[in-house]
Amino acid sequence: MIWLTLLWISQGYIIYEESTFRSFNVINKGFICFKNYERTQNVYFNDSFRNIPKIILIPELFDIPTQSVDYSLEILAVTEKYFTLKIKCSDGIVNGILYRWIAIDDQRITVISQFNIKDFQEKNFEFDNANTQIYFISLISVSYIGIVDFQVQVSGITQDKVSVMITSLDGQLSNILSFGYQIVLGTEDILQPLGMKQTDSLKAFISQQYPLKSESSFVIPLKGLQYDSINLLKFMKIYHFDESFQWYEFTAIGCCCNVAQIHEPVLINYMSTFQFTPFIFGQVQIKQVVDSKINYINSFQAQIQGNSHLITNLGETKHRIHKDNKSIFLSINVKCSSNEILLLEFYYGSNPHIDTKYFKHKCNGIFKEIFYTVQLVPTVTAYQYLIINIAEEKCEISQILYNQQQQRVKLFEIKKTIL
Repeated sequence: MIWLTLLWISQGYIIYEESTFRSFNVINKGFICFKNYERTQNVYFNDSFRNIPKIILIPELFDIPTQSVDYSLEILAVTEKYFTLKIKCSDGIVNGILYRWIAIDDQRITVISQFNIKDFQEKNFEFDNANTQIYFISLISVSYIGIVDFQVQVSGITQDKVSVMITSLDGQLSNILSFGYQIVLGTEDILQPLGMKQTDSLKAFISQQYPLKSESSFVIPLKGLQYDSINLLKFMKIYHFDESFQWYEFTAIGCCCNVAQIHEPVLINYMSTFQFTPFIFGQVQIKQVVDSKINYINSFQAQIQGNSHLITNLGETKHRIHKDNKSIFLSINVKCSSNEILLLEFYYGSNPHIDTKYFKHKCNGIFKEIFYTVQLVPTVTAYQYLIINIAEEKCEISQILYNQQQQRVKLFEIKKTIL
């Protein structure tokens, strides 16, 4: 087994750190968990994150010397400087559970945690970034009173929702008291699952060799267990590497037997160079209308062509644009009253180097309404997010970019002023 601490710093803040948590282990500080014993431990980062990071837990060792066990384990809190873990044992004994933990501040990663679950029905979870379609599951903990044979798996994923279910070939869910897991979602440049593997109870498992990859972490999350209630849950991972390759093995602790389980190796690329970039502008059309039938109350009405929904209320609305769209046309109708000036202003570049280009129109009482149609062309093949913000005297169009940091980029706005 390899113990290491790895961190990556950008602009004075940590964006990625990983290490191994060993406090819940009998060989460390005299830990042994039984008869309502509990321990709460802060895990401090080597420096501060800019934002509260996501925490991923990967079990590296289970040392449970009893044939049944009932314990709870959860993350209580996460800050920019540390996170807090708690374990409590009600029945049986836990000699130790070791976790490899990863803290990451990246908007291309979503982590959904479910600790100490006793309801085994299918669950649905919403997420914000539709580009995070690659995933893995990490089984965090399990309490049981007999034979268990189960697997936690994703049963479906859409642009904004992931469904998770627990399955058992032998119907042995009734012996599970509780379990915990995490779903980690990421973009395809961040997460690289390497295929599901299954061990058996007859021998230690030694994996194939995988090429070493710089600026990435090689993790082995568990997805399921096949516990026969005879062999004790006492096993650990051991990592190996040479100049070109890395591999791992699962082996029993002491003279105990191996436990059959399901796992999936994953590469986490924590320094992805891929960047989501803003729309560029295509065609721009401006029409003046004399006899228009204005049926909206406020000054502006917006519509994404191809979508029947009209946006007229004051405030912000968020809209997801499908990744297959080669371009979109955004139509904005503006009331044009006498002595008003309409200014359409486009923004190019990013801070601190932003250029603008504008079109000005003076309302003279003849034209009651101005129609603006702006073509937006994606620069990458991905789901895009537009923010349409309507105020009484301004309509602002922005884009949300989910890179390492979430960015809000102003694309253009239409403003009304009085002469």
